[in-house]
Amino acid sequence: MSIYSGKCDFADHLFMQKQRTKNGSDKLEDLQQARVLYSDEQECFEVFKKKTGGVIYQLTNVELTKYNAELIAKYNPFFETSTEMVSTPIKNGKQRIKVLQTYKYFGKEATLKELNKKGLFIYKPIKFNTLLDLIPYYPYIPISVTSSNGKEECVLSSKSQLEELEDLHLSCNTDNTICEMYRTALQKHYAEVVLRYFNPEDRERTETVTFDKDTLTAKVQHPIDENFELKWSWSDEPKCHWAKPRVVDAENGIIAIHETDYKVFGATMSVYYVEANKERKLYLE
Repeated sequence: MSIYSGKCDFADHLFMQKQRTKNGSDKLEDLQQARVLYSDEQECFEVFKKKTGGVIYQLTNVELTKYNAELIAKYNPFFETSTEMVSTPIKNGKQRIKVLQTYKYFGKEATLKELNKKGLFIYKPIKFNTLLDLIPYYPYIPISVTSSNGKEECVLSSKSQLEELEDLHLSCNTDNTICEMYRTALQKHYAEVVLRYFNPEDRERTETVTFDKDTLTAKVQHPIDENFELKWSWSDEPKCHWAKPRVVDAENGIIAIHETDYKVFGATMSVYYVEANKERKLYLE
């Protein structure tokens, strides 16, 4: 039961990605003998990000229009749409061209009005980069989790458990104070996470690197902490550029430049990054 919703929510799912004993061991024999298992939130996040490729999904109801049909088909595997150009003869031997759009749901044809009355949903993709991106979704319920060959797909509910609880209290004509408690706990946790994992301390680095003209990549001296932004470091006023430098391999310090910026600024550029914390403390909870 999560302290952020009172249910088995997304926070619980995330914290189960990597488990250890109280003294930090992750050996199988120690885990089997331990009565209570603990997790470090950032370590769990890194495992989860690797499994999901930095994307989770949310089940979301949408209204179908002739303009968004193709996008809905992209994110709903049971919905199909097709467009056909139909010509009809008119006076003077001319043709009138009409665009005919058809829809199928679970293999059965239906009109736009029928589908909206029935209700359509999509698996809306939510991209994330750091742990802070996921914390807002802690009170949501995972309605579907599939795993195969080390990969995972996680789909969350359309509403958070707190919203569901608020709707229930409202329908029952009762005051709702428990959601305030859960929201306060989540707010306090934000501060804890920032202090634990997002404090660069003395790990900030600025280096001048030379990018290879063929691969457009360069190597900095230290591993990169991806919790922090990789960006250009200008000696004077910031210059107008196409894109920020991109991390290719954080562990080996490999970064890349956009080809447009390479053409404008040349091969040698200064970058700012935060060195990875090799001796990061585990906060086992």
